[in-house]
Amino acid sequence: MLNYENDRELKTEIMRLMREKKFSLNKLGQALGISTSALSQWQKGDYKGDNEKINEVVRTFIKREYDKAAAPKIKIGFVETTVAKKILEALKICHLENEISVCYGDAGIGKTTAVTEYVRHNTDVLYILANLSYTTKVLFAELHQKLGMDGSGSINSMLNDCLNKLRGSNKMIIIDQAEYLPSRSLDLLRALNDEGNGAGIFLVGLPRLVSNVVGKRGELKQLFSRIGITVRLETISAADVEKILVSAKLKTDHSELFFDSSKRNTRALTKLINRAHQIAQINEREIDERVIAKAASTLIV
Repeated sequence: MLNYENDRELKTEIMRLMREKKFSLNKLGQALGISTSALSQWQKGDYKGDNEKINEVVRTFIKREYDKAAAPKIKIGFVETTVAKKILEALKICHLENEISVCYGDAGIGKTTAVTEYVRHNTDVLYILANLSYTTKVLFAELHQKLGMDGSGSINSMLNDCLNKLRGSNKMIIIDQAEYLPSRSLDLLRALNDEGNGAGIFLVGLPRLVSNVVGKRGELKQLFSRIGITVRLETISAADVEKILVSAKLKTDHSELFFDSSKRNTRALTKLINRAHQIAQINEREIDERVIAKAASTLIV
């Protein structure tokens, strides 16, 4: 634990760290689990409670921040892997042709990364990241808001408002994690494509998305029959791993070991790279086979 001669040195250090990290007192209080008022009184020397308890919490926080700085995470920019390339191609076709598209693959292979890269370069795209809470009303309220409206009203009224906004707009709607959407939502999205006269719909998610767009009893045949593009995504390749290592500014000497240890999963590879980097930094050594093996043993792949 870092030692400070007195409370004043500790308070000076936390103030320096706050400036460096651009932390407000409120944000620091949230990170420490201490109320803003108590923290403010502690800083001024007016706190009547357990000052030593706050001192220990602050010391622990400072040490953790120093530890993070000693072995920072490697920032890996967008890499056009084989998976990303397939997604970007499908997105472009869907956008240009105003199609309904379904793109699916296992978790962690880079679907969201590729989609957000496309969104970053195309301002006429509406992006929604669905989750288990997404009822049909929640979905259309968010879409309603993204089209500049207030997100209120009945599902039918919001649908009609969205249709009016989308008609002839040549916009595209991307729903990420679309496997969470209920059947009603999927069918109403078809209506936006049918009647919107120019709104492409791009659904991306896990493999179960495919069965969802058919419906358990085939009740969504109208939607399924209108799907113009279906893309099944596989795992990343050995060449992709080398490209990602280069992006991370690491040597490619052990790319095959990274490839095997990550089980060809982009998310697992990113975690593996950072874990290996941290272990190497802490032990003041290069990333080698032993470091990668140790890092891999800490991951669930």
